[in-house]
Amino acid sequence: MLHEMKRLYCRQLMLALLLSTILSSCFSLIIRFAQRRKDNLYAVGAVNYLTAAAFHGVWALSSGGGFDLETIGIGAFGGLSYSTAFLLILPFMRLRGVSVSAAMIRLSIVIPLGFALAVWGESVSALQAVGALLALSALPFLNYRPASEKGHLQLKAVLLLVSVFLTTGFCGLSVRWFHQTGSAGSESAFLTILFGTAALVMTAAWLFNRRGISPGDIPVGTALGLCNALGNRLLITALQQLPSILVYPFSSAVGLTMTVVFSWTVWGEKANRTEIAGISIAGVAVVLINIRLGVAG
Repeated sequence: MLHEMKRLYCRQLMLALLLSTILSSCFSLIIRFAQRRKDNLYAVGAVNYLTAAAFHGVWALSSGGGFDLETIGIGAFGGLSYSTAFLLILPFMRLRGVSVSAAMIRLSIVIPLGFALAVWGESVSALQAVGALLALSALPFLNYRPASEKGHLQLKAVLLLVSVFLTTGFCGLSVRWFHQTGSAGSESAFLTILFGTAALVMTAAWLFNRRGISPGDIPVGTALGLCNALGNRLLITALQQLPSILVYPFSSAVGLTMTVVFSWTVWGEKANRTEIAGISIAGVAVVLINIRLGVAG
């Protein structure tokens, strides 16, 4: 009976991780959708973070989560990281395209992973480590482009690339940091501060941009905000029992695979053999991780 309860709990954690991954993919796809429509992404970004902050603000007030100084500090750090990353991704995508941008965002998981291993002393089994490494190894395959399609990286693009890598890594680090040191029951308070800080930065950027807002920006930004709010909440739930070295590679590899498959089927993007190999590697990684957690079969 105890064994069955443990298996059920593991399944629930993996479901939370899977849903978080799906919402993370939806976040990227909605941004791509807004770009294709030529929406004002500054306005979309501001509405996005305002929606997420309001969602978790109501949750925090109803659940009585505490706004202690540590929660506020880590949340503010996360909010600055999220908004800065959002602002940097926009010009980087214009210079290098969505594929390279997605690669940098996904590969930035090495920052929270490195902290988890070096600072917080996480450990995993050999089989889990193999699954995590396979998940990481799938990323360059999924983002590979033939040499004929690659252009020369200018200094501005290199600086943006490094900046995107660091800031998106700090986004993941802020969530992991709160999980490691934050107060239990303060998850929504933390996310309220995080998204509230990001909303302030993005609103200032939107006003500075002076492009105004169109009726189409509001529903897109709201959908983006709900993906952000629910996805991050589910990610924290998964991190409560699953080690970071499994959560982040799973989320990155599987989420990127979902995005690629959606692009193939909906937007008609062509797949090359290397991308297909990356999806296969990610699939094997997921099986290895799930078998070890006792949720496969």
